[in-house]
Amino acid sequence: IADDLLSTLLLCAECPVIHAPAMNTAMWEKPAVQRNVARVADDGATIVPPGTGWLSCRRQGAGRMAEPEEIAAVVARVLANAPRRGPT
Repeated sequence: IADDLLSTLLLCAECPVIHAPAMNTAMWEKPAVQRNVARVADDGATIVPPGTGWLSCRRQGAGRMAEPEEIAAVVARVLANAPRRGPT
């Protein structure tokens, strides 16, 4: 849709895109969310899957944001493998 700054920037990004989704377990387990995450990955984005544990809604389950160290490791790996681009 690109009706806000973030989605507009993602649509024109020419760099690696990494998503670290986090949400309530009921949301994460919805088939539509799973289809959309799979589609984003199929389109070339790297997905850092959410963890399991206590959520902000005071429940336990899948959907917790991945640990910052895990996200940083994925970012480092993706950037290390990204093609180098020279000046344009």
